[in-house]
Amino acid sequence: MAATPANAVIWLHGDHLSADNPAMRAFPGAPVVFVFDEDFLRTLQFGFGRLAFIYESVMDVFAARAEGSCSVRRGVVLEEVIAFARDRGATRIITTQTVGDRFAGYVAELENAGFTVRALDVPELVAYPNAARAPKRFSAWWREVEGEALAP
Repeated sequence: MAATPANAVIWLHGDHLSADNPAMRAFPGAPVVFVFDEDFLRTLQFGFGRLAFIYESVMDVFAARAEGSCSVRRGVVLEEVIAFARDRGATRIITTQTVGDRFAGYVAELENAGFTVRALDVPELVAYPNAARAPKRFSAWWREVEGEALAP
């Protein structure tokens, strides 16, 4: 049963771009925002192909929604998420957990700005067999888990 979207917005971030996003399933009518973090992207120096892939992924997620407004913004993540929430009179920000090193700070700053933040758990795709040795690249991780991830 879906929760009410009243006074809630969803902050969709790059670590769970999926139509099966738990926040979007739990709050199907809530407005959704995705923010391209300009400073972060400049630091990583993503090429056009990678940026296009991220944008297309966001559009695929938005297209799967039956209701609720969706917005793509660019700039400073916290400023954009806060502005989006305030523009809609929201007091709650719903998102999904991530291991990103900036996430805990973002949540603390959103809470300091007066929002209630709920970060929903994301189901694990596969159990990673070498958690003590985290791979530096996706391809290394994928080689180790591909069989389990693609199994029926």
